Amino acid sequence: MDNVHLDAVRQVETIVLPVSKTDPGAASVRRSWHCVCNGDICRPCPFHAAQSQLELLRRRFGDPNGQLLPQLPLFPTLHGQHASKMDTVGRIVGFLLSLGDKTEDAHANHRYGGHSFRVGGAMMLANLAIDTNGIMVMGRWASDTVRRYVGQAALTTVSSCTREALRRQRILCLQTDLEEKMHEAASKHLVKKIGVLRGKDLNGKYEELLHKVACMEDKLKARDNTCWDNTVLIRNLKTKAVHLVPGGLLGPSEAWVSVCGWRFCKSDYELIQRCTPVAKIALCVRCGVADLMTKVS
Repeated sequence: MDNVHLDAVRQVETIVLPVSKTDPGAASVRRSWHCVCNGDICRPCPFHAAQSQLELLRRRFGDPNGQLLPQLPLFPTLHGQHASKMDTVGRIVGFLLSLGDKTEDAHANHRYGGHSFRVGGAMMLANLAIDTNGIMVMGRWASDTVRRYVGQAALTTVSSCTREALRRQRILCLQTDLEEKMHEAASKHLVKKIGVLRGKDLNGKYEELLHKVACMEDKLKARDNTCWDNTVLIRNLKTKAVHLVPGGLLGPSEAWVSVCGWRFCKSDYELIQRCTPVAKIALCVRCGVADLMTKVS
């Protein structure tokens, strides 16, 4: 068993083989297979198959320490000898018959022969879309003979690849269409929401505010060149601001107060003529706003 090596850590099987199937004496080519099942025993795996075969050989042909003779074949006969091609095919056919498989075609031709595993393995790899050059290297094919075996499998692969590409294309189209519809729906929802807020909350307040501003502007325009009736204008000599005193200077001086709340009896002030246009005086802002708001309301 010097031609078979297992690396349990890396889960790699390495077999030393002849350079070609027609040169059985030149055992100088190595072929390695890693585990391909990832622990799934339902999948075919060259590493675990070789591991099981070696365990079987140790139980049947191994010494007390489990060691195998170097000259023992990997697939020996019941007596540990090399199996002939005829015996191997016979075993394959007998096993398939026990499973109920048909071993002959409609023309009574044998469906299985000495190359069945070799050809079947190449076709299986081709069906998995493995490159033909890789199959040739693994199977030690030096000619294009393998292309006859994998030809039909290649056609099947083309069909399956095309089917998968069309499926991916269809999924991509559906995803694109879905994203567009979601974007459109989100946009409509946002516009509708803005419209609702604008219609219920913003427009009413905005229109109300505009109306008040317009009313204020009308009042200001109407009063730009007029005087306040029954209102005294008082100028603060210190700040030069003009204040409004509604109703005139009536009652005790301690009660005199401007619209903005300024009690000016003890301050330096002067009276302004009633005919002075409002637009030409520096009216106190607080007095003007308070009086205007009173008039507007």
